[in-house]
Formats: sequence, structure tokens, C-alpha cells
Amino acid sequence: MVDELNHIADNRLALPRVGSNAFARPGGTEWSWRPQLWRGPLARKGMAAVESKTTLGDEVTLFHDCKISELTLRQVRNTREQDLAPYGLRMDVFRFDGSFCLS
Repeated sequence: MVDELNHIADNRLALPRVGSNAFARPGGTEWSWRPQLWRGPLARKGMAAVESKTTLGDEVTLFHDCKISELTLRQVRNTREQDLAPYGLRMDVFRFDGSFCLS
């Protein structure tokens, strides 16, 4: 019970706030957007041997062309005051023989 309370309190008190859309925009920007991956927690926080066309939340997809996927992805909670996005993405690459794109 105490662990659950600590988990909820840490999430509420940590910076930046979950759901934050604050980020630097060039002057004159008329439209901007931050995908769900960086705004709030995903149901599936981490993956290993990630295949091409794997989705991260509802709005981001990883594409790659390597023969054997040696990629891991993990959503991490940002807690530093200077972090603008509430969440980040950690990507580990091992003997990768291709290229990749998040879109």
C-alpha cells in the first residue's frame, strides 16, 4: 500500500507535469504538436527485438530495415526541471546493420 502511495505521489510531484505540451517553438510558428509518447505513460513501457512498423502509443511508429532487430525501446519518466517533455524515449542499439525512422 505504501509503495502504491509513493508511486502515485512521485508521479504527481515529478517535473515536468504529465500531459504538458510546453516546448520551444521557433518564432512565427502557427502549429505545433507533441506525440503521446512524450506526453503521458504508455501501456507498454518497453520492448526488445523491436520489429519494423512497431507502434509506440497511438501516434508514433518505428520503421527500420535491419536484417536482425537488435533494438530495445523504453519510455522513461523525465524528472529534471529543465526537461520540457514529461516522458522520453530510450533506444539501445546492438550490432544494427540498417537505418531507422520514427514517424
